[in-house]
Amino acid sequence: MRSLSLADCVNDVCPLTGRPVSEEALTLYKGKVVGFADRAARDHFVATVVAFETAIQLPPVPRYSRPLKRRTDCVAA
Repeated sequence: MRSLSLADCVNDVCPLTGRPVSEEALTLYKGKVVGFADRAARDHFVATVVAFETAIQLPPVPRYSRPLKRRTDCVAA
């Protein structure tokens, strides 16, 4: 994992608390460094994102086998 820096952070204020961003509470979201006021706010954000992305995943498409073809070369005696 790459080292995250305040210089790369896209925000100066925590989106959850409204307080200034802390260097020890950075995370990567969709390729961008996002900062939070403290680790608790960062962890809350990460947990919320994971829960949301898990909830919106589509269920797997059921796979059905093809029906058997009726054989026409066999004739009942």
